[in-house]
Amino acid sequence: MHLAAKLFPEGTEFLHSVRYLDLDENDDVAMSARMKELRYAKKQFWMNYYQLEELVEKEIKERYDFPDRTKLLRGSAEEGLTVAQGWTYQGFIEDKRGALRPQTFEEQASCVGCHSGMGVLMDSNVSFYRKLPTESFQKGWYHWQQKSFAGTPDRIRETDGQPEYSYYLMNNPTGDEFRANHEVKAKFFDQEGKPKPAAFARLQQDISYLLLPSKSRALELNKAYKVIVDEQSYIHGKAPIVKPLDDVMHKQVEVDQETGITQTLNAF
Repeated sequence: MHLAAKLFPEGTEFLHSVRYLDLDENDDVAMSARMKELRYAKKQFWMNYYQLEELVEKEIKERYDFPDRTKLLRGSAEEGLTVAQGWTYQGFIEDKRGALRPQTFEEQASCVGCHSGMGVLMDSNVSFYRKLPTESFQKGWYHWQQKSFAGTPDRIRETDGQPEYSYYLMNNPTGDEFRANHEVKAKFFDQEGKPKPAAFARLQQDISYLLLPSKSRALELNKAYKVIVDEQSYIHGKAPIVKPLDDVMHKQVEVDQETGITQTLNAF
C-alpha cells in the first residue's frame, strides 16, 4: 500500500449521486431522492510525485508541438474510461423513462475531461482537498442525507487567506459558467456591481447561502433538466438552461482566436 500526502492509495473507490432539487418538510430546498446520475471512480494504479509531474510536462509539450491533435481516451462504455493519473471513471445517467443506464463512451468523455485536466484537482478529483475538519459532524465523514450542508463555513485559501467561495464570486459574480445566474448576482452584488458586505459575511459562515437556489428557481431548474433527459442530449451539456444565454461573449470561435484572458487565477 502506497501512502503520500495529497494522494489516495491505489484501490480507493468513490461512488456518489447527482440529484434533483426538492422541498423538504420545512419547505426548504434540499436534495431529492430522485437521481440524475450515479458516478463511480476507482484508483487502479499508483503514480508517485515525479511520475505525475512528468505527465504534466508531457502534456504541455504535446499541446505546444501538436496543438491540433485530439487527446486519446482509453476505455469503453462498459468498463469506464481510465485517465493517465491512474483512475477509472464511469457514469450512469437517466434514460427517457427515468431509469439509470450506463453512459456512452462519448458521454463519459466529459467526465474524464474534468477529472484529468482541471487545475483545481487533487489526485484527479476535488474531494480530497475539501475534506471537512475533524471537529465537524461525524468528524467530517457523512452523507448530505444525514445532515444538511447548511451551516458549513467557507474554506480559507492557503495562498492568500481569502475565503474560497468569496474569491470565486468576486471574479465571477454570477457564480456559473455562462454568466447567466442573475439570482446569485442580485443576492451578492448591488445594482452598481458592488459587493454586499452582509451577503459575503453570511457566505463565510454558510456556503449553502450560495449553493442552494430559491424554491422557484429550484423547480425551474428541474423542469429545464427534464428537457435534456427527454432529448437524451447530454453530449451537448448537462447544465439546465432556463433562459437564452445572452451574456455569452462568443456564439462561435475561430481557429487561433485570442481568448482575451490576461490574468490566470489560482484555485488554491
